[in-house]
Parts: sequence; C-alpha cells; structure tokens
Amino acid sequence: MFKNALLYRFSAAVGMDLICRLSDAITMFPLRELLATDMALSGFVPVLADGPFAQWYGSTVYVNLAVRQRVIPAAQISEAFAQRLTEIEIVEGRKPRGKERKRIKDEVLVDLMPHAPIVTKRTLALLDTANGFLAVNSSAPKVAEQVVSMLRLALGSFPALPVR
Repeated sequence: MFKNALLYRFSAAVGMDLICRLSDAITMFPLRELLATDMALSGFVPVLADGPFAQWYGSTVYVNLAVRQRVIPAAQISEAFAQRLTEIEIVEGRKPRGKERKRIKDEVLVDLMPHAPIVTKRTLALLDTANGFLAVNSSAPKVAEQVVSMLRLALGSFPALPVR
C-alpha cells in the first residue's frame, strides 16, 4: 500500500481525542476548486471514491490529503517576462529596474495563471490511534509536514513529532 513512509509519533491521550473528532474535523476542510487567482490549494478528499473522508479500520484511520496546483513552466514565465521588458524598452526607451521588474513579473504570473494546467496530487496517511503513530505515504519531508499541518488545522492541535 505505501511505497514510502515518513513516521510521526503522538501520545495515547491525543489518540483517544482523535477518535472522537477526526471524521467531523477533516470534512470541514475539503479540497475545493482553484479560483482564477489561486496558485495552489490543499484539502482532504475521500480515501475511497464516494466514501468517507476518514476510513476507519478498528483503531486505525486512513485520511487522504490532496493538493491542487497550477503548473506554469519557468521557461514560459521567463519568455513572457522578457517579452514584456522588451516592449517597455521599445515603447518608453528605458529598462525597468528593481521594484518595477518585480511588479512586471507578478503581472506576467497573473496573466498566465488562468491558462495554466492544474495538477492534483494525493497523499495517503494512516493514523494508528492505539499505538500513537502517523505514517505518511511520501518520501518528501515537505509533503509529510503538509499533511501534519492540515491535520493540525482541522483538529485545532495535533502534537505529532517526526520519528528520527
């Protein structure tokens, strides 16, 4: 089931509290559609198609965090930015500097975002409430920490520490 796993520990007291609140808490943070100005969003999705957000098996629960983000290739950004700079140089006869370059780059991103493809990535996590551990199906600590952060947001607090 898991190709990779990053482990976190939490206390048994947290595990009992988790049993009572988890299912309701994560349904308050579902994955929603990206708006035209959103670069990325994250939220919980059902573990199984058309199933509950939290899938319980005894004292073990599976949750699924999804991240939806726009993918704009760096080359496309650079090309549009360079084109915009060239236009300003030709029309105004000067090269933009500092804050103006930053503003122009932000404008380029805003212009490209509505047309950028959207990619959704899902990360499965298993919480063993009896033994007090969380396993995140990822080899990237950043992704695992994102799952823990979303659990903390949903539950109010979730004192889990990475296993070293």
